[in-house]
Parts: sequence; C-alpha cells; structure tokens
Amino acid sequence: MFVLGGCRRDAIQETHPWHLWKGFSEKDIDTYKSVKHSGGDEALKRHFGFLFHAPIFGGWKNYIALRPRNYSGTYRIGWVIYKKNRLQEASIHKLVLNSSPIRLLSGSELFSGYFFAINEEGEQIDLEIVGSGRLGDGQFPQSRLF
Repeated sequence: MFVLGGCRRDAIQETHPWHLWKGFSEKDIDTYKSVKHSGGDEALKRHFGFLFHAPIFGGWKNYIALRPRNYSGTYRIGWVIYKKNRLQEASIHKLVLNSSPIRLLSGSELFSGYFFAINEEGEQIDLEIVGSGRLGDGQFPQSRLF
C-alpha cells in the first residue's frame, strides 16, 4: 500500500468498498454542518476502480484535512459527491474515528459535494477544515487518509 501511495512516510489509504455504507439519502444530511468541497486534482477524472487512490498510477494526490468542531467523541465520516450536478455517490465510512484530523482525497475538478460527520448516536456533528495539501507533504503524517 505504501508503494501504491507513492510515499513511504505517509498514512496508507483506508477507503475500500467494504468500508462504505450507502444506505441513506443525501437529503438527510444537513449541509450547514458539513464542509463543502470541490475537487481540484489534475489526476484521474474518474475512479477507475482502485486507481483513484493509487497516486503512482495517476490517482488523486490532493487532500483536505477535517476534524469535528467542538466535539471530542468518536464519529464516522461521510461524503456526498456530485459530478456535473448529478449525484455520483453518497457514503458513510464504517471505520470509527476520534477527534484528531482526518484527510480525505479531493478528487478531480469534475467532482463537487460535501463531507459530513455522524456521532455514535447517529446525529450529525459540525465539521471544520484544518488544512489541505498533497500526499507526502508531511503536514498531517499521522492523520488517517480516507
């Protein structure tokens, strides 16, 4: 995984199909508690299976770092992605997180949408941006990468 990531000192990418839950409607998400984001990566324009998170094969390299605002419990991260204003994907990651920053790949400029967080009780919590960067830049080396 470190070879596919293109940098040895970075956290490995943890987004896999078996980690995602898609049984909800994007209309249930409060966009005021979410972080809007538009992709800007010049890499792959589509997912192409696993390649979108394999930078050495042209996968996405840019990320956004997020954390819950005024919350210290565990939570799960989710995203709603649009491509040309059409819903592409709505997923919640099954892996549990703590309040430290998490990095999420930005995607190409064709994608837009928002990231959101859900606590263990299923309530949406506020998210905030704490940074952005490029894989291997060393800014958030211990933060998990989804």
